[in-house]
Amino acid sequence: MRFSILLFLLIFSSGSLWAQIAQEDLFTYDAQEAIYEKELSFSFKLHTNGFGVAINKGKFVDYYKQKLWQLEFMEIKHPKETRQQSLKGVNQQSSKSFKFGKSNNFYNLNFSLGTRKLLTEKAEKSGVAVSLFYAGGLSLGILKPYYLELLVEDPETTRLLREHHKFSDEIAPVFLNPDRIVGTSGIAYGWDESKLLPGLQGKIGINFDWAALDEYMKSVELGFMINAYYKRPSILVIEDNNFLFANLYLKMVLGKRS
Repeated sequence: MRFSILLFLLIFSSGSLWAQIAQEDLFTYDAQEAIYEKELSFSFKLHTNGFGVAINKGKFVDYYKQKLWQLEFMEIKHPKETRQQSLKGVNQQSSKSFKFGKSNNFYNLNFSLGTRKLLTEKAEKSGVAVSLFYAGGLSLGILKPYYLELLVEDPETTRLLREHHKFSDEIAPVFLNPDRIVGTSGIAYGWDESKLLPGLQGKIGINFDWAALDEYMKSVELGFMINAYYKRPSILVIEDNNFLFANLYLKMVLGKRS
């Protein structure tokens, strides 16, 4: 919640920053000398319900406009999921953490086509070029079962055995019993049982580039993104799940122009 408020304030204040930059005397560049043909960059994103990494390929249409293609891998968490510790360790081992009621990890592969438009040239005083970025495209959701290590009663001996299980109606009484949860089984479990969920996605943001005319680029972007799917992905079994995910994001971009 605090991260959401902070991002909102940063995005809101970016409008004031752009207005201030626009009023400054701009440093005059020769556009023909400064322009590049293409760029390749990598980005890391924090958003209000997860994170993402991406590879971006761009082509300059002219000095003020670029076309961008993006391949992004992202995780979206349920807004109400929380991590907690198991009530006790097992066999003198320390307790492990887990997310109670979680049935699936929800990852996304996003394929985007976008545009970046220069709003101001690189200002002499601030040294920052401000651009508007918007993109949209396809999103392939990946539902990976979330496994827990549980204490399951052996029907023959009534002993409690440590077993790894994903959520199902049969295992639900144990899966949703904190007294029987040892902890998460780890990220390696469940990949071969993943299911795909197609959808659409889009984003819009304000990009601040500290190296607008340099060969090596470095910028920060603040924005809003949305992912939508044709049905509700099951992330938590103890809460309602949505088919629409709207998030604020903060992204760092590093790359090279040529």
